[in-house]
Amino acid sequence: MNSYMKNASKKVRSHILKLVFKASASHVGSALSIADILVAIYYSKKLKFNPISFEHSFVLSKGHACAALYAVLFDKGLINKSEFDSYGQNGSSLMHMRSQNYMVRK
Repeated sequence: MNSYMKNASKKVRSHILKLVFKASASHVGSALSIADILVAIYYSKKLKFNPISFEHSFVLSKGHACAALYAVLFDKGLINKSEFDSYGQNGSSLMHMRSQNYMVRK
């Protein structure tokens, strides 16, 4: 991995930590573990991303790591700051999972 991609990976990891902390979300380990892979895909221009056409698409099947994908898309300018900051809020288009919402309390 070259220095550009190493720096991008550090920046993405920082975005992930801030995003997960702010939203009180879980699965930070899952998101951090996929950061290098997403950086390799998005920053090496292997994925010719076109938001209008689905000709070249990326499907993240590791849904618990969505914060990593959002962090990369934000860093690349494909998600604006207000949308990125809405992660974990009601009505946000950026889905997440809060552990405490799924706990049974008696």
